Amino acid sequence: MSPAPFLCFLIATQLYAGIVAISNTTLNSTQTTQSLVDYLNATTPSPIFDFEGEIAKINVSFLACQDYEQLSRDLFPDFLAGLFNNILIKSSHRAIGFQELRSVLGFSLPDLWTTEFRPSREDIAAAPSVETYYELSELRKRGSTFISDWFFESQLLSGIEFLNRHLPVVRTIYRKKLEEIRRPTDLIVDREEIDYMFEVHSELSWRIDDRIRRILRCNNYKHAEKRRKTEKIPGF
Repeated sequence: MSPAPFLCFLIATQLYAGIVAISNTTLNSTQTTQSLVDYLNATTPSPIFDFEGEIAKINVSFLACQDYEQLSRDLFPDFLAGLFNNILIKSSHRAIGFQELRSVLGFSLPDLWTTEFRPSREDIAAAPSVETYYELSELRKRGSTFISDWFFESQLLSGIEFLNRHLPVVRTIYRKKLEEIRRPTDLIVDREEIDYMFEVHSELSWRIDDRIRRILRCNNYKHAEKRRKTEKIPGF
């Protein structure tokens, strides 16, 4: 009998044992956390997604002034409208990131993105299931990034729609990078991986924030110039 089938069986057994060991790790184990990170790195092939190339596209993207103005729906004077829109865009792109993170981990979307409830760390630690742990952890993070406090649900959804239309690369970056990290997709989700994926989301958010701020700074200047040209200034 050829030894090849027997060797293949041994290798497959070892691989399966490694995956199960990683999936059953606990939140408080530093060594296990590093093992998961090493495992994810080891099983992630050469990048098929050009992250730097995609995020650079945000620099050359164009936000139409008229559509940008509609985000505040003429509720505020120029200065406050600019502040409102900037925070809305920031909150909206992070919400898009959470949408894509939920998709990658196999969790459904929340009924509402805006809520006043902000769980404590004790609430999160006592979560009875992995999905509840994710839900409570995300709620806490959403509350600390303006998503839950500043806007009505319809306003946040309009911000998400605006980015989907004018900066679709934002969703592409979140989706592709999270999918790249989340290989293989049949790995069982546990609290440890959820914490790690939240860290990835935070890093992506920071990088995207930096790019979008540059666009908004330029767009706000163009908007102010347009106002000055279209409005008559009284003479002295």
